[in-house]
Amino acid sequence: MKLVYNMVHDNPGEPHFSTSFNNPEKLKAYGFNGQVDKHIHTAVSYHSFSKDIFIYGSKESEWLEAQQQKWKKLITAAKGEGLSIASHIDLFVMPRKLVERYQDELCYEGTLRIDYTKEKVYEIQRIMFQELFELFPDLDGFFVRLGETYLYDFPYHIGNGPSNKKDEYGGNIIPKDAYVKIRKFLREDVCEKYNKHVFIRTWDCFNDGFHANPKYYLDVTNQIEPHDRLFFSIKHTALDFWRRVCVNECLGIGKHQQIIEVQAQREYEGKGAYPCYVMDGVIDCFPENKVKKGLKDFMNHPLFRGVFIWARGGGWYGPYIDEKREFWADLNTYVISQYVSGDNILSELKIFNRYLEEKLGIIDDEQKKFFREICQLSQEAILKGRYCEVYDSTLEEITLPVNLWMRDDRLGGKTRLKPVFEVIYQKDKVKEVLREKQEAIELWEQVKQLYEKIDIRDSYLKAFIGISIEYGFRLFSLVEAGWQVLLNGFIGDKTGKYDIGIIKKWIKIFDERYKRYLQLGENDICPSLYQLNYFALPDEKEPGYGMGESIDYYRNMIK
Repeated sequence: MKLVYNMVHDNPGEPHFSTSFNNPEKLKAYGFNGQVDKHIHTAVSYHSFSKDIFIYGSKESEWLEAQQQKWKKLITAAKGEGLSIASHIDLFVMPRKLVERYQDELCYEGTLRIDYTKEKVYEIQRIMFQELFELFPDLDGFFVRLGETYLYDFPYHIGNGPSNKKDEYGGNIIPKDAYVKIRKFLREDVCEKYNKHVFIRTWDCFNDGFHANPKYYLDVTNQIEPHDRLFFSIKHTALDFWRRVCVNECLGIGKHQQIIEVQAQREYEGKGAYPCYVMDGVIDCFPENKVKKGLKDFMNHPLFRGVFIWARGGGWYGPYIDEKREFWADLNTYVISQYVSGDNILSELKIFNRYLEEKLGIIDDEQKKFFREICQLSQEAILKGRYCEVYDSTLEEITLPVNLWMRDDRLGGKTRLKPVFEVIYQKDKVKEVLREKQEAIELWEQVKQLYEKIDIRDSYLKAFIGISIEYGFRLFSLVEAGWQVLLNGFIGDKTGKYDIGIIKKWIKIFDERYKRYLQLGENDICPSLYQLNYFALPDEKEPGYGMGESIDYYRNMIK
């Protein structure tokens, strides 16, 4: 039996999502046999170690009690449907009081950053695991992440990844010996001691590290003995959940069991605000990928044990949808969970069509074909509108598609796009790139026409799908106008010769399209809209020159 785990990845520091995917009954019906929530390790009092970390009756203790009660309800509900239940945790995270008290024994000198090499760290972690399994004996295990640690939801804790160094992107540089030491510890102190599952996430984003470098992966994992409760959890892509990224070469190698991570609500591609069906590409292979491999090629591999699906969440901020508007995430989740839980007896297409029949009431073969075309054309429109083939074809050297100019619900501008425009200019591909953006809009037009041919029995769902298609059309119409202004402006910056007429024309078009885009947001069914400023974490200063500020830069210049 394959493991099919679901997690709802709520945005750190924000209210939890409104979603049906926290319902164990629905998960079971979709083919899941496991449920994952986050950060159970913050529900530990450490009373067996010290009675005054969380003092009874204090606000800290009340907060802790709420965490414990939440988890007891989660575990009871999951077990009631026969699901395995696990927690996603970040190592190392501990109560601030505890870390401050034992700072010299836990931290890098002169800091409150926890030092993975110190034995006191592992003593505290052992106490944490012991108390967790005493509190929650039915907890089945952990999904463990290293390197990214977010504490926005945890006012009484501090923590960090196992490193005191940062890479050029601000991420943790984790040495191989840290991976080996920590994973051996987890194997011995969770799998062996408590007979619980440990799913070790390999995620470190870039293709020169643990996540997607086969040599690095083997150098680490070959030093750790296999265990029937120990798994490595690996994203199916070599980088993040982007297009034009090859299949992860670490899949199917080494000697350890693996599960494959799949995102159903694509964080870089609208989060379900507009059509984004990807499971044909995930399962069979995206058409633009040179290496024709998909999840189907691992289904019968002896190391493959299942999937870890994020039905909702990933990334930050919006666009925001709720339970009534999670159709595109629902479709993706249904297809991948049914495909894996059914041991790929049914093809992706047959499962897709079954969903159309059961969820939308579409039984006519021609209408099924039309809906399939909507999914495939919108997928191509996203590739042309959000990405850039000229730039992304250099992805072996460039690890961020289109320099991540469009992230979550934020639109970057001249700063993020400058390296992209440099490549376009050097390759003399300006016309081709701008044509690519025009083609995206033409594809959305075709999607709109196909939608008019389809009958959907649920009136609300029909209205939402229609709004989501219009959302894609208006958003990428705005993107085209923005690229026209910024790329022509960049050429002027580069050569000193500005085509004032073209820039002025496209600024006017941008303003008109932005007004129409905002009008769409007045509809109650519409998901939240993209913003014209660029991305920053909640505790960071927003960088300048998002799309809006960049348009204004050229607006003011041509005056």
